[in-house]
Amino acid sequence: VLASNGKEQIQIYKTGPTFAALTQTAGVMPFTYAKLIAKLGPHVIALNTNREANEICWCSADDVHGWIPLPANTAGQFTIRDLEGEILTAVPLGERLGIYSNDSLHIMTYIGAPYVFGVQKVLGSVRAVGRATVFEVGREHIRLGRQGFFRTDGTSLTYIAEPAVREWFWARCNVAQISKTVCYHNEDKN
Repeated sequence: VLASNGKEQIQIYKTGPTFAALTQTAGVMPFTYAKLIAKLGPHVIALNTNREANEICWCSADDVHGWIPLPANTAGQFTIRDLEGEILTAVPLGERLGIYSNDSLHIMTYIGAPYVFGVQKVLGSVRAVGRATVFEVGREHIRLGRQGFFRTDGTSLTYIAEPAVREWFWARCNVAQISKTVCYHNEDKN
């Protein structure tokens, strides 16, 4: 189990009574902390690191202690240059990873060696208002934005809330605290 509070070194739990700091097999971890952790294939992805708010790092395949890119492994890192602001959240989207910023959605895809992953901006004017305001249902994301609720498959964006739902939600929402909102999908109620 890996955990991050976005301020201190990523923690790992293997066995025993407590978590311990995640370490690099040889050398020093390339970043001190990451605000987000995700999994894509056999790689753990660290996003929004202490070095740069739009940086993505990934460990070597099936090796959470191998973060330094070497010719003998598949670890890597890059910065999303066309990202508006910082990475706010990252949510699986089928076999890909949807990465949301202040104003865009980028898709991270496994492409294989030697570059391992690629990231492409797919939608502009798309904003997640908090880390837990996007969730996956099937091969789509449902997202809370400033204008209401939307769904996307990574290529198109559809508004999904009726005016009455939007008005009910915004009348009860503390906009100053919206980044702390948690959205989820209740499968039983669809």
